[in-house]
Amino acid sequence: MLPKSQRLNLKEKFKWVTSGKRIETHSFKLYLKLGDNSKPLIGIAVPKHIIKKAHDRNKTKRVISDTINQFYTSLPNNLNLVIIPKGDIFKENKEQLKDELSITQNINH
Repeated sequence: MLPKSQRLNLKEKFKWVTSGKRIETHSFKLYLKLGDNSKPLIGIAVPKHIIKKAHDRNKTKRVISDTINQFYTSLPNNLNLVIIPKGDIFKENKEQLKDELSITQNINH
């Protein structure tokens, strides 16, 4: 999991970020918004209507966190990002997930 200092934790912050730019990939909905934070903040939301079982939702969050950790340091410092999977992504190829999430690296600073 991402350390608490790198995560979006408040419901208000999630709503604020989801009012920003939206990018859809094969496996994810990504919401991006630039703020005044000193390091990138990431939020992961896995709705019950997409993945029913809690252990599958937790596993999905872990897979997304591990994937994001691979290039977290190259993300813009003022980036706020909410990631919502579209389905059971832990069945997908991890390289494909990394490629889909790496588009966040090219966001304007």
